[in-house]
Amino acid sequence: MSNDKHAHNAHLLLEFGRSIGLPDLRFDKDGTCVLAFDETVIFINSEKDNALTIYAPLAEVPEEKKATIQPMLLNANFLFQATRGATLSMAEYSSYATIAIRIKASLLNLKSLTEATEEFIQLVDFWQQHMASMLSDIKPTPAKEVTKEQLTPYRQGLKA
Repeated sequence: MSNDKHAHNAHLLLEFGRSIGLPDLRFDKDGTCVLAFDETVIFINSEKDNALTIYAPLAEVPEEKKATIQPMLLNANFLFQATRGATLSMAEYSSYATIAIRIKASLLNLKSLTEATEEFIQLVDFWQQHMASMLSDIKPTPAKEVTKEQLTPYRQGLKA
């Protein structure tokens, strides 16, 4: 991660970390930070265009359930009616349904990042419960066992 391109994001994350009792919170070399709040795991990416992408796994969806789950995700995304501005998705290469939101870091300060993170965690909790009810016959994968590579393998191919 280039320090000059991500300085604002890094400073904001450090400030956020201090506010939640993690004074050394930083992005890894790929610009990702992983946080666990109770059973909810979120990933925060520092993007090259001075944005933050916050995302989380919702559930692992078996192949035979994708035809049911994917239309539901699309309908929930329509005009963000059930996502408060976030996006639900499931990539072709992944079996995980995810939720993500992208925020211009230049518009964020500690207060607004804290509020955005709290609201995002509420969304994750809601959608994890909803997905669990839709997949009730499937044993859920604990979010803490999901790695960023399982959710974003395309990033590996995009790095120059």
